[in-house]
Amino acid sequence: MRPRITGVTAVAVAIAVCCAWWLHSVTNPGPLPPPSPKLTTSPVSPPQDRRRLNYQIHISPEKAMISIVNEDQFAWTDVHVDVGGPEGSFHCPALPTVGSGHTLTVLGRLCRPPDDHVPRLLCVVRVMAQQGGIANGLEPCVPVQ
Repeated sequence: MRPRITGVTAVAVAIAVCCAWWLHSVTNPGPLPPPSPKLTTSPVSPPQDRRRLNYQIHISPEKAMISIVNEDQFAWTDVHVDVGGPEGSFHCPALPTVGSGHTLTVLGRLCRPPDDHVPRLLCVVRVMAQQGGIANGLEPCVPVQ
């Protein structure tokens, strides 16, 4: 009886080793190629600091107007505004600089996508500036007239 158990055990161990070797050969991608010279010689740019800007938001649904007050101690420069709704994302005209304590006004009827149609609803407003960014969901969505 004893030799039979040893034979079964040896077969089980052999099957386990074969399965482990096969699994290793399938999942091991092999050595990685060396990096291209272009990647090793190009300088690495530091990540931009995209911190959250301090602000207050005021919404006027009847005018489809969103007012964003800069509550930071510095001006926001290189300002870009987008709004989003069920129809997609829309770029809005904005002043390039918003001083500390000043208000950025977003009028929904002036926001346009590349095909130049007017959004029906404003559900999200995003402001990106050199100093950081804002993303604010509007609940409920603001209708544009």
